[in-house]
Amino acid sequence: MASPSKNLISRQSNSNNIFANLLIVLIAIAPIPFGSNRPIFWAISGFLLASMMLIYLLQLHINGAKLQYRIVKIKWLVFLFCVFLLYIVVQIIPFNIWVIKSQNFAYDALIITSKTISLAPSVSFLSLIQFASYGLLFFFILQLAHNPERAQRMLISLFVIIVLYAAYSLLALTQFGDTILFMPKWAYEGYATATFVNRNSFATFLSFGLIIGCAFSVFSFSQKGNMISSLLYILGIAIIIATLFATQSRMGFASGLVGALLTIFLVVIKAKKPSLIIWPLLLFSTIAIILLTYLYGQGLLDRLGSTEISSLDDRMLLYQQIISMISSRPLLGFGAGRFELTFPLFHKLPLSPDVVWDLAHNSYLALWAELGIVFGSIPIILLILIAIRAIKIYRNAQYHWLYAAISLGVFITAAMHSLVDFSLEIQAVAYLFVAILAIGISSSTKSKKKNNNV
Repeated sequence: MASPSKNLISRQSNSNNIFANLLIVLIAIAPIPFGSNRPIFWAISGFLLASMMLIYLLQLHINGAKLQYRIVKIKWLVFLFCVFLLYIVVQIIPFNIWVIKSQNFAYDALIITSKTISLAPSVSFLSLIQFASYGLLFFFILQLAHNPERAQRMLISLFVIIVLYAAYSLLALTQFGDTILFMPKWAYEGYATATFVNRNSFATFLSFGLIIGCAFSVFSFSQKGNMISSLLYILGIAIIIATLFATQSRMGFASGLVGALLTIFLVVIKAKKPSLIIWPLLLFSTIAIILLTYLYGQGLLDRLGSTEISSLDDRMLLYQQIISMISSRPLLGFGAGRFELTFPLFHKLPLSPDVVWDLAHNSYLALWAELGIVFGSIPIILLILIAIRAIKIYRNAQYHWLYAAISLGVFITAAMHSLVDFSLEIQAVAYLFVAILAIGISSSTKSKKKNNNV
């Protein structure tokens, strides 16, 4: 007869499996409504996450179980994140009259007054929900992925999801009339975008899958008797690479390649008998990439060979004017999520007035413009602290370092692409990113191969 403790562990393990599956489903459907890049989806997903977390905590209490991942382990992350959220709240509280003078070429003498720091407090409130949902998702997955077997299943599920989106994207591009959700595209015609509007955001999404696939394929090669699973991973990787080529996203491809190569390097130097796998793997990978480049990469190669000076000049002018925008309010910012409404006040010649710059095309500058240099730097600091923890786990963990290696590859890819684009500002990409990082640091450096984690 099973003891009460064993029954409790079994019940809690089954419950954790259910919640893990629900979170994977949420991440899987997030890209469908145009990458969830609309406030209504921020609110819906935030409500769903909060509801699931409340139910999870209630059933922990009923079962007499404890959190698997203690808050004390990440107390500085929790503290900084709460400070960050609190400042967004401060931005939307009316307690003074703020005066802003426009530097726009058309409205140079325009004076704007606001009772709140944020120029659009209602929209900043939605951004507060969005950021809070990222924190909830991160903490939730930390609890569920503390079991390494469940963490592996979650990562493999994410990889399969990304492969499916990649396959659908190729079909939509070549067989369904280059549509988005079977509707005519209004942007990026002729490029693979799947359900995303922007090809660069989709390229980041694909790159995360490339990194997961490369890590598991290399690791499988190092284990005896795992040749079939290795070949399945390679098939998925091939589909992702072909789709990356079809996006023709230069920085998306470059950052994804850097992240994948870093991950492969990290896995090889920790895997068993790396000398037996590295040369066949490199040879096969080189041949596969050359073949895929020949079949699908001509468009991307053409863009790599194109200077597009006017586009580069516009981007540099944009960054200069965003820096001017930041310098006009370096501590307060203009309101979370409000770059689109605020930048027109600073948009001036010689940056073309024919283009509406609704995004900063640099997530670092966007954070500083919206939240000020101090509070806008908190998300960057949080991600660096998570990366440092992943490095410690990778170096010290005996068995479950693979997930930390994946999170480091994903971190580098996101950090690179965020220099010139806004992929992490798209919620579907951000959810995937947060999930992988949480899985990467969920294991203990002292974790054993077999454990009783539920």
